Amino acid sequence: MEISNIPWERLTMFLPLVLIALTGYYFKNNPPKKINKMMGYRTKRSMKSQASWDFAQVYSSGLLFTWSLAGIVGLALQLYTQKATSSTSFAFTGISVLLAIVIGTVYFTEKELKKNFG
Repeated sequence: MEISNIPWERLTMFLPLVLIALTGYYFKNNPPKKINKMMGYRTKRSMKSQASWDFAQVYSSGLLFTWSLAGIVGLALQLYTQKATSSTSFAFTGISVLLAIVIGTVYFTEKELKKNFG
């Protein structure tokens, strides 16, 4: 399958995943140092102490990065294998992947915070 045969609207579905992966990578390597309400993983449980804050920043960023890369690979496989898939179907899959990443990151980070910090 040549790149010229792929509709551009399908390629734009990769942009949010790439941005999330880059954000996850950046914050994993440069997490916010102090508890704040402007950036980082901000929930009541993550903001209870500095230790839980530090843990949540690195853990959630790692999940975002890893799962975004998996989502990119999954969408690329769908794009390659299902040539007849409509753009609407492909967009639905991309949005579903994004929602799964966000919901999964919050769920698993909160689960780990509860396990490690009560």
